Amino acid sequence: MKKLISIVFIIFSFTQVWALGEDDNQSIPYPELIKRYQILASQYNTCDFISFGETDSGEPLHLFIMNSSGEFYPEAIHNKTVILVQNGIHPGESCGIDASIEWAEELLQNNSIPDNVVIGIIPVYNIGGMINRGCCSRANQNGPEEHGFRGNARNLDLNRDYIKADSRNALAFYRLFHWLKPELFVDTHTSNGADYPYTMTLLTTRRERLDAHLSQFLVHKLEPYMYANYDSLSPYVNVFGTTPNKGIKAFNDMPRFSSGYASLFNCIGFTTEAHMWKSFDARKKATSKFLKILTDFAHENAKELMENKQISDTEYARDFEFVNLRLDTTKNKEITFLSFAPEYRFSEILGRDQLYYNREKPETIKIKYYDRFEKTGQIHVPKYYVVKAAWREVLDRLKANQIEMTPIENDSTLNGVGMYIESFTNVENPYEGHFLHHQVVVRDSAITMTFHKGDYLVSTQQTGWRYILNVLQPESDDSFFAWNFYDEITQQKEWYSAYVFEPYAKKMLADDLQLQRVYQNKLVNDPKFKKGDYRLYWLYTQSPFYEKEHNRLPILKVY
Repeated sequence: MKKLISIVFIIFSFTQVWALGEDDNQSIPYPELIKRYQILASQYNTCDFISFGETDSGEPLHLFIMNSSGEFYPEAIHNKTVILVQNGIHPGESCGIDASIEWAEELLQNNSIPDNVVIGIIPVYNIGGMINRGCCSRANQNGPEEHGFRGNARNLDLNRDYIKADSRNALAFYRLFHWLKPELFVDTHTSNGADYPYTMTLLTTRRERLDAHLSQFLVHKLEPYMYANYDSLSPYVNVFGTTPNKGIKAFNDMPRFSSGYASLFNCIGFTTEAHMWKSFDARKKATSKFLKILTDFAHENAKELMENKQISDTEYARDFEFVNLRLDTTKNKEITFLSFAPEYRFSEILGRDQLYYNREKPETIKIKYYDRFEKTGQIHVPKYYVVKAAWREVLDRLKANQIEMTPIENDSTLNGVGMYIESFTNVENPYEGHFLHHQVVVRDSAITMTFHKGDYLVSTQQTGWRYILNVLQPESDDSFFAWNFYDEITQQKEWYSAYVFEPYAKKMLADDLQLQRVYQNKLVNDPKFKKGDYRLYWLYTQSPFYEKEHNRLPILKVY
């Protein structure tokens, strides 16, 4: 039946589809991309083409999957090492889209899928952005002649959406990712920024965020293999100063990013960054080369990859863990870097000297590479978080990420530790649809909270514990609080009239010697107490009228 269907596809679309490969500066349009994957799925029993739900564009998110055994149920897939390749999260950076379809065709035509590796390909993640096709949205990029746009159908940058999940794309990706459960993940991109001879640079997920088994395996085996077998490969050029000559720093791929998200579920992630100013054909070939070398590694080390993930999936949170990383600017190592000499010339438009890179002067230099991160935001890990069901957006995302939760069967009063937001700052302008919170200061306090039937206990003793900590601990850079899911708690709902409350406040001070002492101390040491209105407000916060819920997350930590 597959062969009959394939004949129909070939008759109507073969010429149109395959002619695209004749011009090295043309990228494949979305309808033709899907046709080519459909043709492969109809022709070969060792692949399948699966939909995982609608995206913001109205089109489904597809997974093209290859397995030499021709079996595509979970038990058969998880009996092998799984590689997931994601393309087109930024469809203007389209080299991975074209490289992956050509790679898939080559593997199937040559019957060369490794027998111990399953390969999954997301043909394009940002379908809306790929459909929004034009010539010019990538000002600094050398082709292709037409390409997609960075924003998706609702103008979201999907590589900032893996935690907040504003897009249907992210929800569909959750289903795909947790069904496939990959050991290795690759997100294909094209770089921006400095000029240099490398066609391919590589961003590796932060080792500090991984389980110890995976971290050691990545640092001592996987990364060395990739750099040894991929000639002329550089770490991602995240410029520390104005040019790479002044040093580069490793990128902190927080959980909002694809590889950072994957790491929360014990999956090693890479982001390939083909250089923007190389030809489209060269970028495509460089991406394909990386995928082939990574597949060779997975074939040679499949057993160890699976064992490491299995161990990591069953090792749960310790008493104390961290939720953030900060670059350690005091530590670096020297690396050899292929560069173009940076020079300056006067710009009439800018009215000053402007940096450029002289391609006539390639040079090999030693530069500083800052690739060490400090673990920050240490927390005492509870046995359970208790979350209230009224915050549906939070529950929806926990469930979508297959976090195990136990519903509370009866209204209950529980003792534990509450989390109060002491202070935070906001971005000045909306960031991906949110006024993202930074520098969140949290005060823990022993409290009693009332929960109702339908609220949930969330155990930290499960595979997704890193995700749980990163989204529920408000001081995490990518917590649900940081992404504004709990902003309601920061606004008081009740107030007071000064002329009514002031006599009560005086009586409070007269009746409570301890309160008097604290008040007097603040008069001397707290600059805010210079204002009488603030003194009255502070006394209000000490009164039984002040709402207990103000600035308190509707989450209880139980130890």
